[in-house]
Parts: sequence; structure tokens; C-alpha cells
Amino acid sequence: MRRPGISMVCSRAALRGFAVCLSISLSLFSTVRAWATACGGAAIATPQQNFTASATGAAATVTATLPAPPAGYKWQITGFEITANGSTAGASVTPTLSGLDGGAGAAVTGNYSFVFPASASTAATPLTIVYSCPISGLVNTAISLSLPSGGAGNTTASVNIHAFPSQ
Repeated sequence: MRRPGISMVCSRAALRGFAVCLSISLSLFSTVRAWATACGGAAIATPQQNFTASATGAAATVTATLPAPPAGYKWQITGFEITANGSTAGASVTPTLSGLDGGAGAAVTGNYSFVFPASASTAATPLTIVYSCPISGLVNTAISLSLPSGGAGNTTASVNIHAFPSQ
């Protein structure tokens, strides 16, 4: 889903008054400034457009992938979600987020825990991660979120990644 840029929001807001536009602009500025402060003062580009990669499946590995960004860019991951129904026997699995920058250009993979309940008709507790400080992917590298299979009887599982490109 494409989110409106600040100029589009301000154009619409101008119809309702300058104060609304100024409030939105200051809010966006404060968010970017807060990221820079919270992230050790690192300069993070203002997100121009957020991207989401999604995938769904059943009783199989489900992988969502953000393709490699344009040359010289990297993904700034702002979060992800994993949701699913249970499976016949239930399962505890290790979802992975790959393509991350571990520093000095070294690739690292984030490992998380997810539990499929032992009942195909029961919803699993969703895993929702929101990074207060976006984490960086490697330059020119795709980012993938993979959820291993919940096993027999699993009827649905989905994964979503949220990020924006920066230099």
C-alpha cells in the first residue's frame, strides 16, 4: 500500500488549515530526529515510501522477500509480523530474518521463536516486532523473513516485512 508523501498530505491539509499541515510536518520531523537520537546519532534517511513484502502458505515454509534495492541502497527494516493457525501436533519453530548488516558489511541472520498450537483450529499468538530504531540490511541485498512449516494440519501461515530504502 502506497502511503501519501508529506507534500500530498500537506496539500490535502491546506484545505483544512495550515495548522494541520504544520502539525504533520513537525510530527514527521520529530520521528526522524528521535530515530537519529535513539540510534546513537546515526543519520537515517527520511522514509519516502514504506514497502511491505508478504507471503502466505499452509503446512510449508513461508518466505516473504524484499528484493535487492537499487544500487548503493540498503533496506532499513522497521518491523515484521508472523501469524498462523495451529497444526495437528503443534510445533515450536525458529523464524529467520536474513540479509542483515552485522557491521562492517558482515551478513547476519536474526533468529526468533514462534509456536504453532497443537490444534489446527486455534490461532497462534502472533509475533509482532516493531524496531524503535530501524535495523539495516546489507547494501544491494534482498531481505527475507522465513517461517518454517508448522507441520501437518496447519491451514494458514503468513509473514510480512516492513522497510524503507536508504543510502
